[in-house]
Amino acid sequence: MTFRSSRILAAAALFTGVVSLATPSFASTIATFGSYAGTAPAGLSNSTITYDNTNVATAPLNTGLATTGNVSVFNPGYSNTLTGTTWVSYDPNTGTKGDNGGLTVYKTTYTGTLAGATGTLSILADDTVNAYLNGVFIGTTAPSTYDTLKTFTIADGIYKNGVNVFEFDVINANGQTTPGGPTGFDFKATAVTPEPSTLLMLGTGVLSAAGMVRRRIVG
Repeated sequence: MTFRSSRILAAAALFTGVVSLATPSFASTIATFGSYAGTAPAGLSNSTITYDNTNVATAPLNTGLATTGNVSVFNPGYSNTLTGTTWVSYDPNTGTKGDNGGLTVYKTTYTGTLAGATGTLSILADDTVNAYLNGVFIGTTAPSTYDTLKTFTIADGIYKNGVNVFEFDVINANGQTTPGGPTGFDFKATAVTPEPSTLLMLGTGVLSAAGMVRRRIVG
């Protein structure tokens, strides 16, 4: 192999390395969101979760609770759980006093700079839940029964700058006025973005050097 050929091969290898270097293959978590009651635990950035039973399908709640308010911890004893979060419900005594069947709407928000971020959303519910982010449907646990864990992708373009609203429409299919018929949900979501452009800047510098080598070879 001639000296000129070896220099050409070296330049080609350098260009290949630049392409690999300039393509980030990992992401950085901007924020994590999840279900909790009371004070937000460390690691969760969303607001207090509220509920609205105004559109409950059956008669007024037998528990005597208000139709709107903040959630309480729900301890269903199910096998599926999410790390760093807890099951919550509008009724702190759900499962012991019984709850009406129908729809309960839960909401929580996060205000920040999230445009361009993607992520995942994991949800559990009793009985089922439909999840939305900023009005966009993300996924549902239906038609699976309670305690079924499902994870969905939050695509680019759904998160935004400003107020981001998570909505969870939980349906209690088997409401009871006697003990039983528990209802609640658990969720965890992330917002991630590509790493800063450090690698891209480094790749640009190497690319410039490669260009100089090529010009010397051609000359």
